[in-house]
Amino acid sequence: MLNLQGCMILYRHGINGWHGKIEVRNQHVGRSSPPLALKTTERSDIVMVYKATNVADYVVKLANDLGDEITHLRLQKILYYIQGTFLALKGEPAFSEEILAWKLGPAVHSVFSVYTKYDKDPIPSPKATIIISDTDQLFIKEIYNRYHDYTTTQLVSKTHNEAPWKNSSESGVISNESIRSFFTDSIYNDNDFFSEKPVVTELPTELYDPAEDEEWSNY
Repeated sequence: MLNLQGCMILYRHGINGWHGKIEVRNQHVGRSSPPLALKTTERSDIVMVYKATNVADYVVKLANDLGDEITHLRLQKILYYIQGTFLALKGEPAFSEEILAWKLGPAVHSVFSVYTKYDKDPIPSPKATIIISDTDQLFIKEIYNRYHDYTTTQLVSKTHNEAPWKNSSESGVISNESIRSFFTDSIYNDNDFFSEKPVVTELPTELYDPAEDEEWSNY
Protein backbone atom coordinates (compact mmCIF):
# COMPACT_ATOMS: atom_id res chain seq x y z
CA MET A 1 0.00 0.00 0.00
CA LEU A 2 1.42 3.38 -1.00
CA ASN A 3 2.30 5.72 1.82
CA LEU A 4 1.01 9.14 0.74
CA GLN A 5 2.78 11.09 3.46
CA GLY A 6 4.45 14.14 1.96
CA CYS A 7 2.40 14.10 -1.26
CA MET A 8 0.02 16.74 -2.51
CA ILE A 9 -3.20 15.35 -3.98
CA LEU A 10 -4.56 17.58 -6.72
CA TYR A 11 -8.16 17.19 -7.84
CA ARG A 12 -8.15 18.58 -11.33
CA HIS A 13 -11.09 19.54 -13.49
CA GLY A 14 -10.31 21.21 -16.79
CA ILE A 15 -6.65 21.93 -16.03
CA ASN A 16 -4.70 22.67 -19.20
CA GLY A 17 -2.55 19.85 -20.46
CA TRP A 18 -3.01 16.10 -20.41
CA HIS A 19 -6.01 14.94 -18.42
CA GLY A 20 -5.55 11.19 -18.63
CA LYS A 21 -3.53 8.96 -16.34
CA ILE A 22 -0.08 8.32 -17.79
CA GLU A 23 1.48 4.87 -17.66
CA VAL A 24 4.96 3.72 -18.61
CA ARG A 25 4.59 1.24 -21.43
CA ASN A 26 8.31 0.43 -21.63
CA GLN A 27 9.35 -1.53 -18.55
CA HIS A 28 13.03 -1.67 -19.55
CA VAL A 29 14.99 0.29 -16.96
CA GLY A 30 18.51 -0.93 -17.60
CA ARG A 31 21.48 1.31 -18.24
CA SER A 32 20.92 1.53 -22.00
CA SER A 33 17.18 1.89 -22.04
CA PRO A 34 15.26 2.59 -25.27
CA PRO A 35 13.22 5.78 -25.77
CA LEU A 36 10.43 6.67 -23.41
CA ALA A 37 7.11 5.29 -24.56
CA LEU A 38 3.99 6.52 -22.83
CA LYS A 39 0.32 5.97 -23.33
CA THR A 40 -2.74 7.62 -21.90
CA THR A 41 -5.37 5.50 -20.27
CA GLU A 42 -8.61 6.28 -18.52
CA ARG A 43 -9.19 9.74 -17.13
CA SER A 44 -7.95 10.23 -13.59
CA ASP A 45 -9.27 12.96 -11.32
CA ILE A 46 -6.49 12.52 -8.78
CA VAL A 47 -2.92 13.54 -9.52
CA MET A 48 -0.06 13.16 -7.07
CA VAL A 49 2.55 15.88 -6.91
CA TYR A 50 5.36 15.00 -4.54
CA LYS A 51 7.60 17.16 -2.43
CA ALA A 52 10.98 17.75 -4.07
CA THR A 53 12.70 16.00 -1.17
CA ASN A 54 10.56 12.90 -1.82
CA VAL A 55 11.77 12.77 -5.41
CA ALA A 56 15.33 13.57 -4.34
CA ASP A 57 15.34 10.70 -1.84
CA TYR A 58 14.27 8.28 -4.55
CA VAL A 59 16.89 9.56 -7.02
CA VAL A 60 19.63 9.20 -4.41
CA LYS A 61 18.48 5.68 -3.57
CA LEU A 62 18.32 4.79 -7.26
CA ALA A 63 21.84 6.07 -7.84
CA ASN A 64 23.20 4.11 -4.89
CA ASP A 65 21.36 0.96 -5.95
CA LEU A 66 22.98 1.24 -9.38
CA GLY A 67 26.42 1.79 -7.87
CA ASP A 68 26.58 5.43 -9.00
CA GLU A 69 27.98 8.28 -6.98
CA ILE A 70 25.64 11.26 -6.82
CA THR A 71 26.63 14.60 -5.33
CA HIS A 72 24.35 17.39 -4.24
CA LEU A 73 25.12 19.42 -7.35
CA ARG A 74 24.40 16.52 -9.66
CA LEU A 75 21.17 15.71 -7.82
CA GLN A 76 19.87 19.23 -8.43
CA LYS A 77 20.39 18.95 -12.18
CA ILE A 78 18.72 15.52 -12.35
CA LEU A 79 15.71 16.94 -10.48
CA TYR A 80 15.40 19.70 -13.07
CA TYR A 81 15.32 17.18 -15.92
CA ILE A 82 12.80 15.06 -14.06
CA GLN A 83 10.56 18.08 -13.55
CA GLY A 84 10.83 19.09 -17.20
CA THR A 85 10.04 15.63 -18.53
CA PHE A 86 7.08 15.23 -16.19
CA LEU A 87 5.68 18.60 -17.26
CA ALA A 88 6.12 17.81 -20.96
CA LEU A 89 4.90 14.23 -21.03
CA LYS A 90 2.51 14.05 -18.09
CA GLY A 91 1.23 17.62 -18.03
CA GLU A 92 1.92 17.89 -14.30
CA PRO A 93 5.07 18.62 -12.26
CA ALA A 94 6.87 15.85 -10.41
CA PHE A 95 7.19 18.07 -7.34
CA SER A 96 5.51 21.18 -6.05
CA GLU A 97 8.44 23.43 -5.13
CA GLU A 98 9.80 26.12 -7.41
CA ILE A 99 13.09 25.70 -9.26
CA LEU A 100 15.50 28.61 -8.94
CA ALA A 101 18.05 29.89 -11.46
CA TRP A 102 21.19 29.66 -9.34
CA LYS A 103 24.68 30.28 -10.70
CA LEU A 104 25.46 26.59 -11.21
CA GLY A 105 22.12 25.93 -12.84
CA PRO A 106 18.57 25.06 -11.72
CA ALA A 107 18.18 24.22 -8.04
CA VAL A 108 15.46 23.56 -5.47
CA HIS A 109 16.08 25.31 -2.16
CA SER A 110 14.36 22.71 0.02
CA VAL A 111 16.59 20.00 -1.42
CA PHE A 112 19.62 22.21 -0.90
CA SER A 113 18.69 22.59 2.76
CA VAL A 114 18.58 18.81 3.25
CA TYR A 115 21.62 17.74 1.24
CA THR A 116 24.06 20.65 1.50
CA LYS A 117 25.75 18.96 4.48
CA TYR A 118 27.35 16.48 2.07
CA ASP A 119 29.12 19.27 0.19
CA LYS A 120 31.08 17.59 -2.66
CA ASP A 121 30.90 14.10 -1.19
CA PRO A 122 28.64 11.39 -2.64
CA ILE A 123 25.27 11.24 -0.90
CA PRO A 124 24.54 7.90 0.81
CA SER A 125 21.29 6.05 0.28
CA PRO A 126 18.55 7.65 2.40
CA LYS A 127 16.96 5.88 5.33
CA ALA A 128 13.61 7.55 4.70
CA THR A 129 10.77 5.47 3.27
CA ILE A 130 10.40 5.96 -0.48
CA ILE A 131 6.84 7.13 -1.19
CA ILE A 132 7.03 7.49 -4.97
CA SER A 133 4.46 5.30 -6.72
CA ASP A 134 5.69 2.28 -8.68
CA THR A 135 4.65 3.85 -11.98
CA ASP A 136 6.46 7.08 -11.22
CA GLN A 137 9.53 5.17 -10.05
CA LEU A 138 9.75 3.48 -13.45
CA PHE A 139 9.31 6.81 -15.22
CA ILE A 140 11.97 8.50 -13.10
CA LYS A 141 14.37 5.60 -13.75
CA GLU A 142 13.95 6.17 -17.48
CA ILE A 143 14.76 9.85 -17.09
CA TYR A 144 17.71 9.14 -14.79
CA ASN A 145 19.18 6.72 -17.34
CA ARG A 146 18.92 9.35 -20.07
CA TYR A 147 21.35 11.58 -18.20
CA HIS A 148 23.51 8.90 -16.61
CA ASP A 149 26.45 9.32 -19.00
CA TYR A 150 26.68 13.08 -18.55
CA THR A 151 29.29 14.29 -16.15
CA THR A 152 28.07 16.74 -13.54
CA THR A 153 29.98 19.51 -15.32
CA GLN A 154 28.24 18.64 -18.58
CA LEU A 155 24.86 18.74 -16.86
CA VAL A 156 25.60 22.21 -15.48
CA SER A 157 26.73 23.41 -18.90
CA LYS A 158 23.69 21.86 -20.56
CA THR A 159 21.27 23.67 -18.25
CA HIS A 160 23.12 26.92 -18.89
CA ASN A 161 22.49 26.53 -22.61
CA GLU A 162 18.77 25.89 -22.28
CA ALA A 163 16.08 28.57 -22.38
CA PRO A 164 14.50 28.07 -18.92
CA TRP A 165 17.71 28.96 -17.07
CA LYS A 166 19.03 31.43 -19.67
CA ASN A 167 15.81 33.45 -19.72
CA SER A 168 15.28 33.62 -15.95
CA SER A 169 16.50 36.42 -13.74
CA GLU A 170 19.57 35.75 -11.65
CA SER A 171 18.59 33.57 -8.67
CA GLY A 172 14.94 34.05 -9.66
CA VAL A 173 12.22 31.48 -10.15
CA ILE A 174 12.25 29.38 -13.33
CA SER A 175 8.57 29.11 -14.12
CA ASN A 176 6.98 25.73 -14.72
CA GLU A 177 5.48 27.12 -17.91
CA SER A 178 8.91 27.98 -19.32
CA ILE A 179 10.18 24.52 -18.37
CA ARG A 180 7.13 22.79 -19.85
CA SER A 181 7.34 24.76 -23.08
CA PHE A 182 11.05 24.07 -23.55
CA PHE A 183 10.86 20.36 -22.76
CA THR A 184 7.74 19.86 -24.87
CA ASP A 185 9.43 21.42 -27.91
CA SER A 186 12.68 19.57 -27.27
CA ILE A 187 11.23 16.13 -26.67
CA TYR A 188 8.74 16.16 -29.53
CA ASN A 189 10.76 18.08 -32.13
CA ASP A 190 14.34 16.99 -31.50
CA ASN A 191 15.20 13.30 -31.85
CA ASP A 192 18.59 13.95 -30.27
CA PHE A 193 17.19 15.62 -27.16
CA PHE A 194 18.36 12.83 -24.89
CA SER A 195 21.61 12.02 -26.67
CA GLU A 196 23.38 15.31 -27.35
CA LYS A 197 26.03 16.12 -24.79
CA PRO A 198 28.10 19.31 -24.63
CA VAL A 199 31.84 18.79 -24.76
CA VAL A 200 33.00 20.45 -21.57
CA THR A 201 36.05 19.67 -19.50
CA GLU A 202 35.65 22.30 -16.82
CA LEU A 203 33.37 25.15 -15.87
CA PRO A 204 34.44 28.72 -16.66
CA THR A 205 36.07 30.25 -13.60
CA GLU A 206 33.57 33.12 -13.52
CA LEU A 207 30.88 30.66 -12.49
CA TYR A 208 32.57 30.36 -9.12
CA ASP A 209 32.01 33.97 -8.08
CA PRO A 210 31.54 33.61 -4.29
CA ALA A 211 29.68 36.91 -4.10
CA GLU A 212 26.67 35.34 -5.78
CA ASP A 213 24.76 32.26 -4.74
CA GLU A 214 27.09 31.87 -1.80
CA GLU A 215 25.60 28.48 -0.98
CA TRP A 216 27.24 26.98 -4.06
CA SER A 217 30.66 28.60 -3.67
CA ASN A 218 32.17 25.32 -2.48
CA TYR A 219 31.52 23.83 -5.86
